[in-house]
Amino acid sequence: MKEHEFKCKKCGNTWYATDKDIRESRKQQSNIQRAKLQNVSGFRGKKYTKRSAEIARMQETQSNQDPYRCSSCGSRDVEIVGSTEGNESSGVSLGQKLLIALAVVFLPFIAIIFLLWKKPFSPRANRICLIYCAVMTCFVIVAAVTSGNQKEPSGNQGTTQGNVTSDDMQKDNLVYDVTQFSKISGAELIAILGQPDSVDEGTCNGAFEIPCAYYDYNNAEGLGEVSFVLVNNSVVRFTSYQNYPFTDGDAILAEFGIEKGENCVTVANTDVALRYRCPADGIDDFRAEQIDGDTFGYLQVTYDMSFYEEWYLPMSISDKSDYQYWTQENVKQLLKAPKSADFPSITNGWSFGRNQYYVAVQSYVDAQNSFGAQIRSEFTLIYFADTSTVAYAVFDGEVIADNGYTKTADIVSGLYDAQKQSEALASASVG
Repeated sequence: MKEHEFKCKKCGNTWYATDKDIRESRKQQSNIQRAKLQNVSGFRGKKYTKRSAEIARMQETQSNQDPYRCSSCGSRDVEIVGSTEGNESSGVSLGQKLLIALAVVFLPFIAIIFLLWKKPFSPRANRICLIYCAVMTCFVIVAAVTSGNQKEPSGNQGTTQGNVTSDDMQKDNLVYDVTQFSKISGAELIAILGQPDSVDEGTCNGAFEIPCAYYDYNNAEGLGEVSFVLVNNSVVRFTSYQNYPFTDGDAILAEFGIEKGENCVTVANTDVALRYRCPADGIDDFRAEQIDGDTFGYLQVTYDMSFYEEWYLPMSISDKSDYQYWTQENVKQLLKAPKSADFPSITNGWSFGRNQYYVAVQSYVDAQNSFGAQIRSEFTLIYFADTSTVAYAVFDGEVIADNGYTKTADIVSGLYDAQKQSEALASASVG
């Protein structure tokens, strides 16, 4: 049996696991997922509670025995650095074992029959017996060598198998699928988690005063104490308070069912918090906080950040460079001596913001005034999203352009639909 050496990329810890260990871990993961699917129900009786406790025990056992999880720091950012052949003969097929057993068992008896046939112990009988024994010995040796070579794939095949196993393990290591709640209705949420323990009206805790409905669960399956926020009868965020296994790096996204998109940006990665902005389609924000070793106790997933932050979409370096250039050209037209303009570098003195409606740019310029004195002027230009057209501009505290700009707060407020919000509250009151 092949034994694999694993190494943690985060802390450098090394450990070993056999093919059997990997197979058992994958089987346990499948059993956990099957148990979760069987336990999805709107009824929360004794049977459901018993199954939930059993699933929790299975998850704890699997986490402790997972070959692809570092027991030292809890990271799943690991690699297989080597593989060795074991001494076990489990790779011998049943048919080969049977042939070898028959040859070994019956060889002495057949030899005796030849020795006693016609002329016992004659030279001819001895020669026949010797030839027969030599043939059977060769057969046994060939069978043993062949079975030994077939115990495990060789060389490159073994490496490929290891890589496939690793990918499959990452797919199987699903802690919780958070994508299932993306912008679903209150009725759909109840169909998944059952009736909430409480429903309240309030406002989104963000930059804008938008009425929200809060569906709170005291002990939801897989999420513990969790609060869902609905706007227009659509789930826009949830916050969960429960200990989850912590994995540093992008692997944590896969563990929560998120397929990382090309626009995903890491906005925080400290000892106590990990945060991604726009990690995937349908998910605008992912936060893991209260990190303590191999666990974290605070999970927040936001499906629509437009109700919480004004400038929340990430910008690429290329986009920032374009808007910096357009802004500098626009500002130069406002200066008395544009050739004397001195702008800061893009990494020191420029601020950029983006939402689905606008792109905002802030910075300053040092340039000569009418008297030849070098003075500093601050400016803010707001562009229509994905264009170079200025929607609004402020230079030295004075509004110098307004081409139909509407404040984001007003746009967001206009999105609120009281009828849909009442539907959300009504669905939670049923039953």
